[in-house]
Amino acid sequence: MNENKENINRIRDILLGNNIAEMENRFLKLDQQITFSLEEVENKWKQNLDSLSEEQQLSLEKTSQQLSTAINNLADELKPELAGLKTQMSEIKQNQADLKASIQELQELQLKQKQSLKTQLETEISSLKKGIQEKFGDLQLNKIDRTSLAVLISDLAIRLSGDENTETETD
Repeated sequence: MNENKENINRIRDILLGNNIAEMENRFLKLDQQITFSLEEVENKWKQNLDSLSEEQQLSLEKTSQQLSTAINNLADELKPELAGLKTQMSEIKQNQADLKASIQELQELQLKQKQSLKTQLETEISSLKKGIQEKFGDLQLNKIDRTSLAVLISDLAIRLSGDENTETETD
């Protein structure tokens, strides 16, 4: 195997001669330059990335502070409104309680009036029934009296109508 390697190296030397060593040196230098350039680019990228991260962090902190300030300002602006709304809410609750009490009083008053009207109506109905019953009793008495009167008048009419003979005969 060593022999083959040596043969290859000899053939290379014959064909390319001294140029091979020079080419290898050039490739080596080029490789070193590329490696150095890559390292430089990589360092610049890291620096730019770090710089960008710092800028983003600063920007984020600034935005966070602005938002916090805006929220605090808005909260300060809303505090009087919230206090006013709280006062209005307590007034509404008080009005609601007053209204419930008034409704309760009205319902009780309505119930009393209903009971009073019912009592008056029952009294009136009772007195009307009594009056109607009295009138009905009077009518029945009058009916009986009228019936008796009608019988008497019929008798009288019969007697007066031409049966005077019957009367005299009976007399």
